[in-house]
Amino acid sequence: MLKILYEQKTRKKKTKKMKIKNKLKKTVFIWLLLINTFLLSILTPITLYRKNGTKINTV
Repeated sequence: MLKILYEQKTRKKKTKKMKIKNKLKKTVFIWLLLINTFLLSILTPITLYRKNGTKINTV
């Protein structure tokens, strides 16, 4: 009886940890996407400017 109760408790803890991990993964992924888009928006006009030697206006 005690063993069964213990197993149930540990299982609950594991699922809780997994849920937290999954949430963290999602948030990290979203943040990385945001940072990537931000960096790209800054870096692309600079690279275009450098490649051609003429300024290209990017909105």
